[in-house]
Amino acid sequence: MSRTTSAQAPAAEQNLIHRRGSWGIFSIAAVFVLVGFRAASESAMMREFGSDPQMAIWTAYMIVQLAIWLISGCASAGLTILLRRRLWGYRVALILVPGWMLAIGWSILGYQQATLALAVARDPETSADRLDQLAHFDGIQAGYELDNRIANNSSTSDETLRMLYQRGELGTLMILARNPETPDDILQRLADEHLQNEWIRKSLEGNPSLPETARRKLNAFAQP
Repeated sequence: MSRTTSAQAPAAEQNLIHRRGSWGIFSIAAVFVLVGFRAASESAMMREFGSDPQMAIWTAYMIVQLAIWLISGCASAGLTILLRRRLWGYRVALILVPGWMLAIGWSILGYQQATLALAVARDPETSADRLDQLAHFDGIQAGYELDNRIANNSSTSDETLRMLYQRGELGTLMILARNPETPDDILQRLADEHLQNEWIRKSLEGNPSLPETARRKLNAFAQP
């Protein structure tokens, strides 16, 4: 009986090693799938973002990021194969692989949320309350494009537009300057404080809702 047990022990150990190796192969396959999802999620956000002068830089940066994700993921998963005969090494690998998967999963979710935020901010049917929430969005790529869409949305409340003005982003100020829905006090402040900027000045000139006092100041500035 003891001889049979002794003979079975190496077989059981080999089965365990084989299962660990199979898990490692599965993990590497999962890495490629997740990196693919990561690429798709960022690409979707780039499409929603639209054309931008810095798109080429963004694309190059995305490629570098994906390469880092792929290398780090394969390295973590590969350890489950290389160290499958050592219990301590296998346990370390089992910590690294789920950790990597959680990290890239969080990144994928962030890009999906950012894509949705951009799409919702562009929709004129979006409620004022929802647009106010988006004005506080701090996820991936939160910034000028999201603010620009909120500033250009006819449903955005005056309070949210005033908050966007306080951020001082040039592109957003240009949109506020030409938006007929912008409150008079913001249009007046743009005329009082930003006429030196040619782009803001031209945006104000085309705004049919520009207050008369701001219009006079604009005309006075244009006179030699």
